[in-house]
Amino acid sequence: MGSKKWLGFTIIEIVVVVAIVGITLPAIFAILFNLLRLNLQLSQLQRVKEVGDYVSNVMISTVRRNAIRVDESCSDGVLQGVLSDPNIQSSILFRDRYDVCFGYYLKEADDSGITTVTLASVSAALSPTSNYSTPLVVNDASDNFPLTVTDLEFDEIDPHLARVNFKLVSTPKVEYIQPQELSYQYYIYIRN
Repeated sequence: MGSKKWLGFTIIEIVVVVAIVGITLPAIFAILFNLLRLNLQLSQLQRVKEVGDYVSNVMISTVRRNAIRVDESCSDGVLQGVLSDPNIQSSILFRDRYDVCFGYYLKEADDSGITTVTLASVSAALSPTSNYSTPLVVNDASDNFPLTVTDLEFDEIDPHLARVNFKLVSTPKVEYIQPQELSYQYYIYIRN
């Protein structure tokens, strides 16, 4: 008569398939996890660059448009009141064409256990002639990737030239993503 045909798989075939799946599945998950992590790091670095470029462009355009000279000895009452805060780490001040002081400062504040750093502008007189009192907020305490400004230096080269150095660092709240940082150095030439 004939031999019986078995339909289905043998136990050895099933064990081999399970072993192959058991070996390849973790490798596939590891590759996908690394791709997602690298994508997140890239978007984090892109955000750091966008914020750094924004801060640089606003500072440069504000100073070029309004300043007539670097003036670290500004003694306007409102300005000195703001800059007397002990949390202010560094500042650079300018004098505008209306003889009003303005500038930028780095202020460190402790908010709910997270140290945030804000790079902000200050204007002594909020008049129609001084329209550059908008703060440049670099960090939001509720952000999952908070940005901090480190190594900020303002140097007066001469009364019409200032050098600005700063580093933006994004430190994620999770340990499997590395911090991203960018350093900026530029010169602001006062044209007025």
